[in-house]
Amino acid sequence: MIRQLYFLRTGGTDPYENLATEACLMKHCPQDSAILYLWQNEKTVVIGKNQNPWKECDLPLLQDDGIRLARRKSGGGAVYHDLGNLNFTFLLPLSDYDPLRQLDVICSALRRFGISAQRTGRNDITVDGRKVSGSAFQKSGGIGCHHGTLLVASDVEKMSRYLRPSAEKLQTKGVDSVRSRVVNLQALFPELSVENLAAAVKEAFIQSFSLPCHLRRSERSLRNFLIPDGCIKDGYPLPGKLPPALTGEKCRFSFMLTAEGSIGSRSIPMP
Repeated sequence: MIRQLYFLRTGGTDPYENLATEACLMKHCPQDSAILYLWQNEKTVVIGKNQNPWKECDLPLLQDDGIRLARRKSGGGAVYHDLGNLNFTFLLPLSDYDPLRQLDVICSALRRFGISAQRTGRNDITVDGRKVSGSAFQKSGGIGCHHGTLLVASDVEKMSRYLRPSAEKLQTKGVDSVRSRVVNLQALFPELSVENLAAAVKEAFIQSFSLPCHLRRSERSLRNFLIPDGCIKDGYPLPGKLPPALTGEKCRFSFMLTAEGSIGSRSIPMP
């Protein structure tokens, strides 16, 4: 049973630090608590734990444009993050973990701006058939992690350039490109910003549980209260580098293998 809520909004935009912070929060989440963590990454492609980066994104273009690549520990597809995108993470004990309820928190926040958002399947939130949010999920140590994106004013043109969804996936969605499948929330409500959306999500989260919320406005303040000292410092790897050229049948690429500390190199067959 949830007895206390925690809210964390960090100002850092490094994807490796942010994913490691999430992993530490998940590892140390109390069994009577629900955590909402809001965060942003700057110019990053994040792929699912089982995805092949060669197939999911244009790696040479990422290198040319200085875009970071990170691998998260949950499943799901590749996503593009920039500062027009707000990321959310819900962390709860499995006895209280309910992805549909958590998506309803996001929909409730959007309705505060007059945006008629609805859940589509288990993963997405759409407005008039166009995607504004996608989710991925992970369970470990009795805790459920539900994290996702909210497109506020993201660069959809860059998103469509960097990501390579399969033709089959696009066909199942009834669209012919990434760009035609998604829409920014700011296009629907021009006064919307990342900051006022973050505030609305926080309020909807608190209202959903009707409990007092401990507000932690920085990584340090939450770590001192909830996380053993040093966990986050030791928890994230260096970003690694893209290969200088894609030659031969295989190419090595250093990427984040886990959000809790390992950098590794793996040979991945070229598609």
